[in-house]
Amino acid sequence: MSTPFFRFAAAAAVAPLLAGAALAQDITLGTGVFPESMAATAGGDLLIGSFMQGTVYRAAAGASAAEPWLTGVAPIITGVFASGDTVYVCANGAFGSNEANLKTFDLASGQETAAMPFPDGGFCSDIAVAADGTVYVTDLNFVEGQPGRLLRVVDGALEVVLSDPMLRGVDGIAFLGDRLILNDLFTGALYDVDTSAQPATFSTLTLSEPLQGPDGMRTSDDGASLLIVEQYGNRLVSVTLDGTMATVTPIATDLTGPAGVAQVGTTAYVAEAHFAEMQSGEDPGVFSVRAVPLN
Repeated sequence: MSTPFFRFAAAAAVAPLLAGAALAQDITLGTGVFPESMAATAGGDLLIGSFMQGTVYRAAAGASAAEPWLTGVAPIITGVFASGDTVYVCANGAFGSNEANLKTFDLASGQETAAMPFPDGGFCSDIAVAADGTVYVTDLNFVEGQPGRLLRVVDGALEVVLSDPMLRGVDGIAFLGDRLILNDLFTGALYDVDTSAQPATFSTLTLSEPLQGPDGMRTSDDGASLLIVEQYGNRLVSVTLDGTMATVTPIATDLTGPAGVAQVGTTAYVAEAHFAEMQSGEDPGVFSVRAVPLN
């Protein structure tokens, strides 16, 4: 039988864990935001890009509301990614303009440090950084029959790694170990890219169940799986890889047009974009980021 001291000690040890779990709460953004992408910093802050406002919001670790952090970045912001002291932002011109830049900002000061235009234009969708520091971005193409592209940063400029009509819908991008994975918003496919080949090649993974509009995709904190939100399927799923097999496991199935995801601790934070309402002219009201427990 436990003595009162040991019961007290056990309760004291558990209390911080319970308090940490209690901090996992939805985060309020405000109206008119239409959040598209998310990133988590090493310190647990969340960065959320607004598709409509040209603004990147920032929520301090444990906060219940996000505040505008970067403003006037571009007419359309999609991908947002944090790596070390640098924040990468997909900065696009007005829809249909074919103007895209990958911009970088200092995490501490918010100062813009670089703007890299897409060669021959494009639509910057999302970003991933390899273990060796190489930055990769996807170029989603909305024109039927035209190629989607994968690009990387070399000597401060973007170069094309892959260009193929089959990749027209490339959107989310993430590393799982040394494997570079892309998802396809239009077809629901997952692609495995071999960037060591000259030129780079890609193959389609076999899914255990279909994905409907996979969009935001991030590597889980333990490096064992991919967290993917389905914009059309309204789900957050986990995907593990075994060779060419991709096993899909649902985590949350009650989301509304999710477009971005980021993990902090044992919580996945999901940006619900409400793009259907944006297209129909409806007012979704106050936007928020959903907190979804992972354990």
